Amino acid sequence: MNIMLDYIASMLIFGILILTIARVQSNINTTLYLNTQSIITQGNATSLARQIEWDFLKIGHRVPGQKIIYADSTRLRFRSDLENRHFIDDVRYRILSTSELSATFNPRDFPLERETGSGTIKQNFGLVEFKLHYIDSLFRPIPMPITTESACAQIKGIYVSFRVEAPEPTVTAVDTQWAAISWQKLLFPRNLNSLYY
Repeated sequence: MNIMLDYIASMLIFGILILTIARVQSNINTTLYLNTQSIITQGNATSLARQIEWDFLKIGHRVPGQKIIYADSTRLRFRSDLENRHFIDDVRYRILSTSELSATFNPRDFPLERETGSGTIKQNFGLVEFKLHYIDSLFRPIPMPITTESACAQIKGIYVSFRVEAPEPTVTAVDTQWAAISWQKLLFPRNLNSLYY
């Protein structure tokens, strides 16, 4: 009888040990997957931030006359010699609707369209928020949309903010998580004249 109880007790302890190991392995897998999604999200945010800084800081580069054509909270159209080829590009940034993107599982993300003289590219960074604000030489916000040449000439700084989420969720026993990162910066394109302090 004692041997039988020993067998039952050892099987019970072995079962508990196996369940514990399985749960630890599941937690490790979830953490690794979440870290992978986080790395993808950080890479997307870094790429988008570099592109925006490169393009927006070159607004008006080698452009006589009107440098910014149109500006609002989700669209910007400007002129610049982006690649230093002595060729003026008409550059356009705009947000497209979520229905124009089907490459991810995230229902909230939308593509960013970047149009230059080289062509139009719909970029999928996993954007879920994207906002532009504009300030004048006295750091006052400029009401949008900014459409006239005189109003566009008042723009001296551009405040950019965006939020990027992972293309796939991490589903846990408790909830669904999306790796996310936010970025914001106030940019002063040097060709929009100097600011007065």
